[in-house]
Amino acid sequence: MKQERRSKVLLIVNIFMLIMLFAIPLYAYWGGLIHGPEVETDEETIEIGKGQDVTTVVELTKTVVGGKLVPSGRKVEPTDVEQVVLTFDVLWTDADEASHGADGVLTVTPLFDSNPANLLNVVVNGDGAITAGTPQTITLTITLTEPADVAQYNLVANQNFTLEITFSVSVVEVE
Repeated sequence: MKQERRSKVLLIVNIFMLIMLFAIPLYAYWGGLIHGPEVETDEETIEIGKGQDVTTVVELTKTVVGGKLVPSGRKVEPTDVEQVVLTFDVLWTDADEASHGADGVLTVTPLFDSNPANLLNVVVNGDGAITAGTPQTITLTITLTEPADVAQYNLVANQNFTLEITFSVSVVEVE
């Protein structure tokens, strides 16, 4: 009888050990798949090489915007924002640095995936003259025009938009 009881206890202990053996790696596996939102840093520099355009995409969601984007003067909730400011550092360079110190014209082209009734506005500051090898800061200010009626409001209310931003440099020819 003692032998039978001892076998049962040993079996239960072995089953428990097997469960623990498989449960810990399984927890680690599932825990590895759970990620919080990735935070974009402002410390990234957009590099434009010789003869290249660079395009970046920004998803304008409540987490990126910081709340709900509303027209100027229509802020009601503390999380409402009247504008979104995106900042980029742009560096014009190339691998062989043949253009180092040259002058060029930086063009920044913002384009929304959809812009119902043209209510989303982007103002670009910092584009224009650029010198190769010298970083330049560009800011984009995004605002929302007040919808004329409920139909226009429904086109943008609680929507996420994608902003595609293309950076390009053209060389200034020296005469």
